[in-house]
Amino acid sequence: MRLILVKSGESLLDRQKKIAGWCDSELTISGVEEVRKYAEILNSSGVNYDIVFTSYLRSDLESAFYIQEKYCPWIPQIKAWQLNDRHFGIFEGLARSEAERKYGKARFKELEENTASAPPVLPEYDFRNPVFDMRYFGVSKKCLPLSESLENLSDRILAYYKSIISSYIRNGSNVLLVLHKKPIATIISYMESISARKKSDVETLFNEPVVIYELNKNADVKGCMTLSASDIVYT
Repeated sequence: MRLILVKSGESLLDRQKKIAGWCDSELTISGVEEVRKYAEILNSSGVNYDIVFTSYLRSDLESAFYIQEKYCPWIPQIKAWQLNDRHFGIFEGLARSEAERKYGKARFKELEENTASAPPVLPEYDFRNPVFDMRYFGVSKKCLPLSESLENLSDRILAYYKSIISSYIRNGSNVLLVLHKKPIATIISYMESISARKKSDVETLFNEPVVIYELNKNADVKGCMTLSASDIVYT
C-alpha cells in the first residue's frame, strides 16, 4: 500500500505574501500549472491511488481537482476540515510584513518556529471566526480553533490520520493526500518517527512536492520515494 503526499499549489494569498491559515484563496495560474505537473509526474511514474483526502480549504480542493481531472476524476474524494492548515489567530489573512510590524519580527518568528507558541486568539465575533463560515456549519463550535500552535496542528492532523486515513491503508487502499505544506510536514514527521528503516533527511522531504511512502498492511513504513519533474529519487 502507498501513502502519497502532494502539496497544494500556489494560492493568491501565497503570491501576495499573506498569512493564509484558514483564510483561504484560489490557486494562481502558476499554482494550477504546478499541480497539473504533479498529476503528470504521478501518471508517468505509474503511481495509482484509490482514494483522495483533502481539506476544506479552496486551494487544497482546487489542487486535488486539477490533479484528478485528466487521469482519474472518478476516484472518490473525502474532504475533512481536520486536515486544514494551521489557524494563525489574529494574523489570519494579514500580510506577513504587517504582522511582523504589529507583533515584532522576533516574536513573530518564534510563533512560526516554536512548536508550543500560539498566535493571539482571534476575537470570537471577528468575521474570520470559522463559526461564521458556511463550510463549517454543523461542526461543533468547540472544535473550531481561534488560534493554533504547531503542536495543536500536529495533534489535529495526526488524530485524523490515525483514526480515519490509516484505516483505509489497512484495508488495502493506496491513499493520496493533497494538503498545505504544514499538514504535509506533520505527516512526514510522523511517518519518519515510526519508520524502522534508515531515516530520511526530514528537511529535504519537507521541500519535495511529491513524497510517497510504501506501507505494509499495518500502515508501517517500508520505504520512501520522492518524485520531481526531473528525476525519481529513492531514500
